[in-house]
Amino acid sequence: MENNQDNVQYTPYPGSLVVSLLFKILFSSLTGGKRSFHQDSQQVAKRFVQPIKVLGQEYIPSSGPCLLTLNHYHRPGMQGYWLAMGVSALVPCDIRWIMTSAWTFTGQSRGMVMIKKPVVRWFIGRIAHLYDFLGMPPVPPDPAEAQERALAVRQVIQYARQATNPVIGLAPEGGDIYNVKMGWPPPGAGRFMLYLNRLGMPVVPIGISEVDGALCYRFGPAYNLEIPPDLPAQEQDTLAIRQVMGAIAGLLPEAMWGDFQPLVAKSS
Repeated sequence: MENNQDNVQYTPYPGSLVVSLLFKILFSSLTGGKRSFHQDSQQVAKRFVQPIKVLGQEYIPSSGPCLLTLNHYHRPGMQGYWLAMGVSALVPCDIRWIMTSAWTFTGQSRGMVMIKKPVVRWFIGRIAHLYDFLGMPPVPPDPAEAQERALAVRQVIQYARQATNPVIGLAPEGGDIYNVKMGWPPPGAGRFMLYLNRLGMPVVPIGISEVDGALCYRFGPAYNLEIPPDLPAQEQDTLAIRQVMGAIAGLLPEAMWGDFQPLVAKSS
C-alpha cells in the first residue's frame, strides 16, 4: 500500500469545530458536569473535512473487556487526541482512554515550560474528570514522577479489575511522534499491557495512517499476548512491546513500521 501522507498538509478538522468543542468542555468543567466522549466524538466525526476510510470493521469490538492499542500518529495539524476521537466515534461503547497528565512538545524549547504551568495541568485534569479518562504522567518518563506514575498504573489496574466489561484505550508510544515511523514505548509499557491482558482483556490492534489523502483507521482481530511467565521482567517487557507494536505494524504501510516487523497474532 503506497503511503502518501507526506503530501497531506491540511488540518482534517475545521477551526470552528475546535473552538465549539473547547467552549463546551470549558462550560461543562466550570459547572461540574460530565460529558460522553463517545457522543462528542460522533458529533466531531460528522464534520471531518478529510475523507475517512475504515478497514477491518468486523474487528471493531461492540463491548469489552478489551484493550485498544493504536499507534500515536502525529503530524503538524494532526494532534493525537483527534485520533482518539476517531476511534471513539467508531467503537459503539464508551472507552476509558489513558491520557497524559501534561502536554509535552518533543524537541521544542517550550515543552518543559508547558509541563510546569499549573493552568495546563488543571485544564488537562478537568478534561480527564469530564470524560472519566485515566491519567498518566507524560512520556518520556521523568524520574521525579516515578511515584505519580506508579499510582496511575495502580488506578488503571484497579479499574480493569472492578469494572464490568471495561474497554481501555491506549497509545503505547505515549508521546507525540514527530516521525512517520512508529517509536518505542517507554520501559514498562509492555509489562503494563501484559498485566491488563492477563486480567482478561484481549488486545485489539488499530493502525492509523494517511493514505491517498484519506485518514485510515484499520482494526485487527483481538488477541492475547504470548509471553512465557518464567522470563525475566525486562525480557517480558520487550517481548510484549514487540508483539503489541508488531500487531499494529501489520495494519500500517511499510514506511511506518520503524523497528517493528508485522506480526500476525493468534486471535483470542
